[in-house]
Amino acid sequence: MGMLAVALGAVAMLTACNDPAAGEGESALAGQSYVALGDSYTAAPGTGLNRGEECYQSAINYPRLIALELDLALTDASCNGAQLGNLTEVQQPSGNPPQLDALGEDTDLVTIRLGANDTSLYALSVIRCAQLASRDPAGSPCTDQLGEQYLATAAEQIRTRFDRALEEIADRAPNARIVVVGYPEWAPPTAEQGCEVFRLAEGDYAYTRRANEILVTTLADAAAAADVDYVDTFAVAEGHHMCADDPWIVGLERTPNAAAVHPFPAEQQAVADLVVDLLRS
Repeated sequence: MGMLAVALGAVAMLTACNDPAAGEGESALAGQSYVALGDSYTAAPGTGLNRGEECYQSAINYPRLIALELDLALTDASCNGAQLGNLTEVQQPSGNPPQLDALGEDTDLVTIRLGANDTSLYALSVIRCAQLASRDPAGSPCTDQLGEQYLATAAEQIRTRFDRALEEIADRAPNARIVVVGYPEWAPPTAEQGCEVFRLAEGDYAYTRRANEILVTTLADAAAAADVDYVDTFAVAEGHHMCADDPWIVGLERTPNAAAVHPFPAEQQAVADLVVDLLRS
């Protein structure tokens, strides 16, 4: 998720696809102010022309697809590698300003997908676990190294930070509708579904799965506690993990139309459809 050098190296392969053409018809929300907050699972590096310089925002990421469909005035504050702390702090080395600086009393809609980079949850449970697989292919080297306490601590820290983030968003954009966007399914749930693009030790698939589910549940619970909308991307993306026949997430090797361990365009379109349906309901 803009999470490590192995993923960032893929960003250089940004494709030459063009911005989507203007949509047809009018939206009841036309002209409203929309601010997108997020990490690279929002920026979507490599899926289209780079519109975010060092933040690697794709021309066809889900905020732009939502804005196009509903004719919203978009400010995309998302940035590759962002953590929840970058809502209020300048992000380094990109120099991206605090993402909450984009909010104001005139903001009508805010989407937020953040948290996977906090405590390095995604990088450790996906990239690190893959790196450790060769040590003991039939064992559980990643589970043994990181341990269950790491997941419990990560969940607690992310929840605390996300609760605070939702409070700060509400303070800065008191008139906005807030939509929390969940993360998709990253990896296969069992060793039997292993594949060449993402290989783990047999005993580590369950651990990676728990990390994925913990993050999704943490964000969903935070949204419920704050009484804001939640988009369940995991449910829609289930069966489209890295090793699926129709993957929405790239494996450890970059592709021509998406960065390594990042979403394919199909995942971004699915998120956009979910948010649009929610806003129109």
